Amino acid sequence: MAFSDFVLKEAILPNMQATTAEDALRELVQAIVATGSLDASEVDATVERILEREATGSTALGGGAATPHDRNSSVSKVVTAIGISANGVPFNALDNRPVKLFFLTLTPHTLANEPYFQVMRYIAKSLRDQEFTRYMMQLSEISDVLELLEEQDGKN
Repeated sequence: MAFSDFVLKEAILPNMQATTAEDALRELVQAIVATGSLDASEVDATVERILEREATGSTALGGGAATPHDRNSSVSKVVTAIGISANGVPFNALDNRPVKLFFLTLTPHTLANEPYFQVMRYIAKSLRDQEFTRYMMQLSEISDVLELLEEQDGKN
């Protein structure tokens, strides 16, 4: 497995503008829409489902990273948008720190659990690498994000 298997390079946002959790989710979901992987009519419902999921338990892992996700009937494969916020976004993190790094993943309803779990484990394993996470939060160019993802693939 590699990040290129599920990260949409056109949905990498190294300079997020959002200041709220809802705005951050909307910005990331709209980036997925812009790739053609999700219909624009699904944005509101997708953001609402993710917010409902976040209300039951935050996907902000601490250390400034979050992995919001949704099972979605409108995507045909697992897709992930990456967002980087220089100032961070309040996201109900376990450590109360703002989130600066988002990996938002949408998975088809029809996909078996195991491929979904593989992607989420791959992301989580990478985020446990403090050096990877620290560097990723500092990047402001898509090309640099892609390069770091490729380096991390070599470690995983």
